Formats: sequence, structure tokens, C-alpha cells
Amino acid sequence: MLSIDTNSDIDDYKESIIAGLNLKETLWAGLGVVSVAAAILILTMLIHIPLTLSIYIASPVAVPFILTGFFQKDGMSFWQRFRRKRNKKLSRPLSYVSTECKASYQAQRQEVKETDENAEFEHLLRRMKLAGIVFGICILVVVVLIVVFFIL
Repeated sequence: MLSIDTNSDIDDYKESIIAGLNLKETLWAGLGVVSVAAAILILTMLIHIPLTLSIYIASPVAVPFILTGFFQKDGMSFWQRFRRKRNKKLSRPLSYVSTECKASYQAQRQEVKETDENAEFEHLLRRMKLAGIVFGICILVVVVLIVVFFIL
């Protein structure tokens, strides 16, 4: 008589491609390895950084790929969870203003208008600071590249 052993609980079954990893994990791990290898080649061949140092510098390049392939929490991938947290931070809490007393209602509305104007200005100021920081970093990178290529 022919007997085939099957898993009694189908939810425990995990299809593996290489070393116990499923297809998604294998592809993202491969992309991480390829991206690190490309970064190491660029750092060693074009910028002439020693191999050991370039390995340490290029290692963080794989982090987004690894997180995309392996991180799973509450049924969401890393990027879905990241977007959800970001949207939660950006959204304002809902509030209710009672309309029972007309004078307090109008005073509350005036406070909300002033707060909204201040919050909008603060948001604009934060965005301008961030743009300045990014621009400063870009200028610094360009200066370093010019020094590396033309002086050395």
C-alpha cells in the first residue's frame, strides 16, 4: 500500500528555495548582496578606498533590501508599517468643540485658527530647515568628490 506523509497542519508549511528561505526572501537577500558588491566595487575601483574600509562603508546599503525581504509584523512589510507610522505622525487628532455656549464656542474657534496658523508656519520652517540640511550635505559631498578627483 502506498502512503504519502503530509503535514497535518497546512499553516505550518513553508516552501523553501535556498537554505530555508522562500522565494521572496531569496530574491531580496540576493538584491542586498548585489547592491553591497556594487557599492564595494565603486568605492574601491573609482574612489580608491581600501577594500576593508569599503566593506564597512558599503554594508548599510543592504539594510533596505534585507528589511523589505525579511521584516514582517502584524501582516505588514517594513515599508507598509513605515508609511503607516509616518501617516499617523502627520495626521492631527480629531477634536470636538461643544456648541452649547456660544461665547465659549467662538473663543475656541478663534484659538483653533491661531493655532492652525502657527502650526502651518512651524511646518514651513521645518521644511526649510530640512531643505537646507540636505543642500548642505549635497554641497559637502560635491566638495569631497572634487577634492578626491582633482587634488589626489
